This record gives sequence, C-alpha cells and structure tokens, in this order.
Amino acid sequence: MNLKGGVGKTTTASNMAYELARLGYKTLAVDLDPQGHLTDGYGIKNFTGPGSLEVLRHGEQAGAVYRGVRENLFLVGANFSTGGATLQALSLAPGPQALGKWLALNADRFDFTVMDCPPTLDNCSASALLAAHELIIPVTGDYLSLQGVAAFSRVIRAAEKLRSNGLKRWLLMTRFQPQRKLAQEVKNKISDNFPGELLHTEIRENVALAESPGFGLSIFEYASASTGARDYGAMVREFLDRSENARINDDINEGEFAGVAAHAC
Repeated sequence: MNLKGGVGKTTTASNMAYELARLGYKTLAVDLDPQGHLTDGYGIKNFTGPGSLEVLRHGEQAGAVYRGVRENLFLVGANFSTGGATLQALSLAPGPQALGKWLALNADRFDFTVMDCPPTLDNCSASALLAAHELIIPVTGDYLSLQGVAAFSRVIRAAEKLRSNGLKRWLLMTRFQPQRKLAQEVKNKISDNFPGELLHTEIRENVALAESPGFGLSIFEYASASTGARDYGAMVREFLDRSENARINDDINEGEFAGVAAHAC
C-alpha cells in the first residue's frame, strides 16, 4: 500500500505473490483495488466474480471466492465492475473487520496472503490495514514520494490504535535509478527516518516490468533473465529472511515481557 499512485504497488504485489508460489508456498493474492490491475496482470480480463467485493460485503459468509491462477497461486479477483458497486463496498454493514475475519477463516489453507491496495483511503485500504500482519510500502526515488510516506505514516499510526497488535512496516525502493543523485538522496533519507524498515533490495527501473502485465504474465514468466526478475527474486528472499527474524525477535521480546510480568506478580 501507498497512497501515492504510480509507485509499483500492483507490480510488487503481483510478482511477490508469484515468486512465493514458485518457491512452493501456497499463496493467496487478493485484489482490493477497484481498477483490478492485479487481476488483469494474471491474465484474467473482464473479471465479474465472485471476488473481493463479496468478501468486503459478507466477510466469513463469502465462501471460497478464490480461484487457482498458477501452481500454488490463488486469486481473489477484483469485481468492482461499476462505480455503484464500489460505493456499496465503501459503506458496508460488516465494516472493515470483515476482510480480516474472512482471511482468518481461510488462514490454514495458505502460507501467505498478498493484498494489492488502492491509492486511496477507503473501506478497501482500511480493511487491509486492519487485517494485515505486515505492510510493504513501495517508494520511488523522488521527494514527493518521500513526503507521501511521511503522511501515510500518520495513517498507519491511526490504524494501529484500532488493532490488537502492531503492524510491521517495510519500505521498498521501486522504479529505482541508482545512477541518479536524487534517487540516492531519497533512499538515504528514508533509511535515516525509518531505521531498520527499508529493504536493502532495490527494484530498478525496467521496461519489462511495465510490459509483462499486458501479456497477463509475471516478470518471471515474461522475462526471467531481466533485472526486474532478478530484483523481485532478491526482494522476496530478503523479505522472507527479515520477516522471519522480526517475528522471532517479537516472540523473544514478548517472552521476556511475560517473564518480567510473572516475576513482578
């Protein structure tokens, strides 16, 4: 998620989900953007559902609204086919907890769920913020994107107050041009302002990343030798490593706290 458009949210969600599946993880991709670009990017055109709209409307009652799109990869498609349907989704009776309840009901069927979110603050994005365990924020190498992350951080803090647990945040440099001084400056500022949260892997600007969705293919299927495929492959491996370490550290901290609390009692 990022409230700024054009930073590579769908590209990241699509290729991350595909690579996790390719590595053998049962992966669920959820398209929460009414534009449906994630759904299109897997080669499913003019999707009519059932899909994410049913999940937002009915929560646990939505049923199995996912379909297999690749080996180990399943999709909840975006079926916000009209503006009216989108408006309905924004004021639904179950509220933003419906998505989290549906995901919890289906949690034992998947190793990972990757959600692609719209660049707006609406019921779709609020639902994702409440349901997710970790958040990846794609950021391009320009100052407007940097300002957007600062503003978005306030939204995240507000969402965390409504959650029962924290939300681990990762920032990912996308459309990165390492030869540009500005891109390096923005990267350094992000690293300074969000210590320990910036992924080391950079997704370099690569035309194949822009072309592959038009063919309904991931970057790994479309151009496996491209810099885009190498970068997203490295990014997923880094995410798996750092995410697992973060969970281990959280468990250690919680255990230490519990021990101290027990001793105090």
